[in-house]
Amino acid sequence: MQVNRQRPMTEVEECSNIFKRFASHKPPTYNGKPDLIEFEEWISDMEKLFDATQCPDKHKVNFSVFYIQGQAYLWWKSVKGIQNEPDIDWEKLKQAIRNQFYMQSLQLQMESEFVHLKQRKMSVLEYAVKFNEPARFALDMVSTDRERMNRFEGGLNLDLREHLSSYLSNSYQELYDRAINVESMMKLREEILGNTNRKGTTQGGNSNNGPFKRPNNGNHRGIHK
Repeated sequence: MQVNRQRPMTEVEECSNIFKRFASHKPPTYNGKPDLIEFEEWISDMEKLFDATQCPDKHKVNFSVFYIQGQAYLWWKSVKGIQNEPDIDWEKLKQAIRNQFYMQSLQLQMESEFVHLKQRKMSVLEYAVKFNEPARFALDMVSTDRERMNRFEGGLNLDLREHLSSYLSNSYQELYDRAINVESMMKLREEILGNTNRKGTTQGGNSNNGPFKRPNNGNHRGIHK
């Protein structure tokens, strides 16, 4: 009996199949705009797709450059010869794009914004979003979860920090959750006190609306006989 064996796929066929699987998730594009946060989000999205599709390292450069446009694509056309170097990989490509589109001064600016960030009139949620965006560019300042917690808490408003001081949070996530809860309770307390004060003013603040009116002691001329 002759055993029918499936012909193994060529490298080109294998690459094509993986790319179809990768493209089916509609990867985002990157156009080289001077927006460091947008670039890092593109990197993060691409890496999540690499993991989800089990994309081999050898295909990551080819797949990723298929989704660059605009200035980024023009730059790639001028330097794509580096792709043929045996040691070029996804990590080196990311660094090359950073060096091209994001000067050191821009990264220093993001770090400065992170260091001086304060909550002020923002909610805890809004503050956390602002905190997490530049934090990725100052990793040496938040290299541990404890450092991240200290910087996050240090930027909160004083009243929130005072309420949180009685708690010992064991993680950044726990600190964030407690800050959200404390903020909700503080807002609820303000609403209750505000309603109580308004009710008290309405009930006893204006006695002229009651059944007995205060006599008018204005300056009237008397009538003499």
